[in-house]
Amino acid sequence: MLDVQGLTSFTDFLVIVSGSSDRQVRAIGDHVEESIKNKGGPGVIGREGYQQGQWALVDFGEVVVHIFESEERRKYDLEGLWSDAQRLQYKPKEGLVPEKVLTQAVAARASAGRRAR
Repeated sequence: MLDVQGLTSFTDFLVIVSGSSDRQVRAIGDHVEESIKNKGGPGVIGREGYQQGQWALVDFGEVVVHIFESEERRKYDLEGLWSDAQRLQYKPKEGLVPEKVLTQAVAARASAGRRAR
């Protein structure tokens, strides 16, 4: 997860995830949407790329999730593009799985009401 606050006006966080196939990319995107909804988070503002499946985007406003097939992730290199952003890593040993980190980030941004879209 990249903290892009102050670096861009369209979001505060970018979450970058890899899937091993187009089917898995779509499944991850669906799971992210469902998990955030079930936890009372904000609704999805937009989705893109699901039809092709090599890259999908789920936009929650303050948090934008990019899900790539591994080759596409290397090709677009969002981590390199946003190299000035602070990197926030999840730590499985501490029980912080990506879904929990994402849910916390989305919920925190929504409750703070930082920006109206």
